[in-house]
Amino acid sequence: MYWQQRFDRENPDEELENKISEIFVKSNKTYGYRRITGEIRKGNTKVNSKKVRRIMKKLELKCVAFSHKSRKYNSYRGTVGKTFKNIINRVKYEYSITQSQIADRLGVQKTYLSDMINGRVPYNDTIKKKIIDTFPQKNEYSSYKKTEILTQENQLPADSSYKLVPIIHIDSVGGMHSDNDVVGVPQYIEGYVPFVNAQEDDKAIYQSGDSMIPTIPPGSLMQIREVKNWREYFGYGNIFVIELSDGRRITKEISRYSENPKDYVWCISHNPNVPDEELPKNMIVSVWKVIKVLTNRGW
Repeated sequence: MYWQQRFDRENPDEELENKISEIFVKSNKTYGYRRITGEIRKGNTKVNSKKVRRIMKKLELKCVAFSHKSRKYNSYRGTVGKTFKNIINRVKYEYSITQSQIADRLGVQKTYLSDMINGRVPYNDTIKKKIIDTFPQKNEYSSYKKTEILTQENQLPADSSYKLVPIIHIDSVGGMHSDNDVVGVPQYIEGYVPFVNAQEDDKAIYQSGDSMIPTIPPGSLMQIREVKNWREYFGYGNIFVIELSDGRRITKEISRYSENPKDYVWCISHNPNVPDEELPKNMIVSVWKVIKVLTNRGW
């Protein structure tokens, strides 16, 4: 039969197949058919990319180094850029100056400072020290350390209306889609701060991000109180710290979501440049009402 005679015919693409295999192996199996086609054409050999793809499929040469399965999506970007951005936001607020003025006083180019804020360029210890020396932090409570815990016996104000509230080593961020500054570390009490008419289970945590400016600027210390029956009564119109199912903590003014109040709440940002948006109730783990805010400007 004629088709049986075809088995004895020489492979016309044998040389090309060997060349493709050689290039594929040399690339540590990272080249696809397009790059292999380009490498072959560099040797003045005319070849069609479709033919290269067909031969690679025949030889089962598949690039797996950059497939979706080996490079899973991960939204975590680390602290590069984020922490430095909060530092610059704190300087802007406390000193009432612009980003350009900060760059001038630090002696760096405006574009270089912008790249550090956006995380394109990592900031180093030299810049960090220069910022601390040039713009010392005015908020006295931001300097508390774990070794400087106040005690009721020696430093509680004489006024009996004051109560010491523990400062927990966590933060709440203003942005709906922003990461917290403190992630992946155990929570501990790093100090105490006196608040008027505080209750037994009140906590104090820091605010990060600029979404709640000017009401709660970054670096502010918030006295918070858990709302245990928030599913029955939320208390719309107040500012809350909300713990989400993904582990983040956000600070927002909460209002009724008129389109679907059963399943959503409306989160309001005080920064006019940050849009308001809805939040599904099934993402909420716990709710804490912000009782008082301590900033460098007072209560």
